Amino acid sequence: MSPYGTCSHLGGGQEHDAMPRNMTLMREAGIEWARADFSWSGIERPQGTWNFEHLDRVVKNAEEQGIHILPILDYSTSWASPSYKNPELWLEYVRRTVTHFKDKIRYWEVWNEQNLRNFWGDTPDPEEYAKFLRKTYLTIKEIDPELLVVYGGLAGVPAEFYEKSLQAGAGEFFDVMNIHPYRGGLVSQQAVKHFKEDIQKFHDLTVRYCGKTKPLWITEMGWATPPVLGQNSRYFISGVIEKLFPNGIPGKIAAVWDMHYPPSMGLNDAMWKKMLPENADFELFPIEKTAALDPKTFPVLVLPPGEDFPVTYADEIRNYVKNGGTLILHGGVPFYYQMVRGEDGYWVRPEKNPYAGSLSRSFRVRVLTWWTDKGTPEHTPLELAPNVSESLAKYPAEKLQGGRFFSDSE
Repeated sequence: MSPYGTCSHLGGGQEHDAMPRNMTLMREAGIEWARADFSWSGIERPQGTWNFEHLDRVVKNAEEQGIHILPILDYSTSWASPSYKNPELWLEYVRRTVTHFKDKIRYWEVWNEQNLRNFWGDTPDPEEYAKFLRKTYLTIKEIDPELLVVYGGLAGVPAEFYEKSLQAGAGEFFDVMNIHPYRGGLVSQQAVKHFKEDIQKFHDLTVRYCGKTKPLWITEMGWATPPVLGQNSRYFISGVIEKLFPNGIPGKIAAVWDMHYPPSMGLNDAMWKKMLPENADFELFPIEKTAALDPKTFPVLVLPPGEDFPVTYADEIRNYVKNGGTLILHGGVPFYYQMVRGEDGYWVRPEKNPYAGSLSRSFRVRVLTWWTDKGTPEHTPLELAPNVSESLAKYPAEKLQGGRFFSDSE
């Protein structure tokens, strides 16, 4: 059996619509696992009405392609939130869901990233998760002792959270351990160096508290596809400049090329020429030199595409804007992640507290997401600009969805 899988939102939205085709592609690629939310709120709605049709389609398609589903029992409903404080209602959902699929699905994951407040729905508490896991485990085993329970995938490699849950008795109530050891892609070289050490910690803790080793699964890992460069960036940057400078830029464009700032490593002169307006007059600078930029000489500064930014230079960039400079940001939500200088001199995204909410707000950029702001939609159809639509012609426009939104509120 292939050990490779995808983590996909197969139960709803655009990924559900694209599921048959995507599962065919997965099978062709030798991928035999798909991890997906079997969320309570998608099954029982309204309260007392149970509907598995959308998940039946997922399981049927998976069977046809020879793909194993790893379902996640997770999240809360409006009438039972947070779930761990409503055990009777939660366990009723568990019983109905596991019973419905027990002959087709062998492994069951209990929650997702319970060490993060946004997912747990309350202050993360390893002792509470241990109690929650125990109740869920026993319920699943009552239905069928041969079913296997997977510890909820932890965000990162939080050995302290895991150990405290084991000290609270969690070790008896799972068959497979589960982590999400994201390394942060190109911006976390330091984290990559510690990967083996981090994994070993979890193995050692399992043996210490459980008296034996247990399988350790990685059910989320990786990083985003690199931001679209070249033609898409040119459309975007050119459009912004045309709006702001209809008579042309009264000076040069400053762009970043810095070998210690991973998002810009590959953005040499030739690459920036593809991204900036045709025949643009520009000059490249390392990130630390941007502090000395004069907006009169360089009225436009374009940062590398991406969502990471070295926090040390926030004041300099902010002053550049205050002094009249135009800052162009593309390739994601600006200033979404902070970067700190690593031990080898490279800027990296920290594993703990990587988000830079206060930084983005200091630039008057506020972002709303469904997992942090109640009432924000999880998926909203996108309307693409004509030029961008050309470059994304292979994607049906009606299938493209947005899940993060800018706001002018404080």
